[in-house]
Amino acid sequence: MKKLFTLLSILILFTTGCTKDGVNGDAYISIDWEYIDSDNKVSSYTDNNPSTPVTIDADKEYLTQPGTYTYSYESEDLYYYYSHSGTYTITINPGTAKTLFSDGVDGADTYFDLYLTIYKRKGDEKGYISDARDETIKINGGYMLIHESVMIRPK
Repeated sequence: MKKLFTLLSILILFTTGCTKDGVNGDAYISIDWEYIDSDNKVSSYTDNNPSTPVTIDADKEYLTQPGTYTYSYESEDLYYYYSHSGTYTITINPGTAKTLFSDGVDGADTYFDLYLTIYKRKGDEKGYISDARDETIKINGGYMLIHESVMIRPK
């Protein structure tokens, strides 16, 4: 009986201790913006993602965590000021579970780009205009959901 218990213990240790689950992939976000000249530009940006630094370097990738974050930014052209606000959702690619005789597969890293536009709009020049966009960006098995509202007012 003691030999059977020892044999079962070794078998359990071998099948559970020698393989491992795959590691979740990382997620990175970069933030870039449209700039034409001092009259046509994105002038400020903020979000509640703790991974976003106070000063953002264009096209630099920042390691981030999965979640839904809110953002806002201001832009302008020769005729209008634009107030943009919205949310984006970051996901990761999870690693797979180990099997009896093999390790799990690591999830792929995912890179997301948020591009801030000036948003030139033709039309009503008398007052406030609003518009919205909804976008799902699928990258490497993960996805980034964007919902944005824009308030436009004449200069």
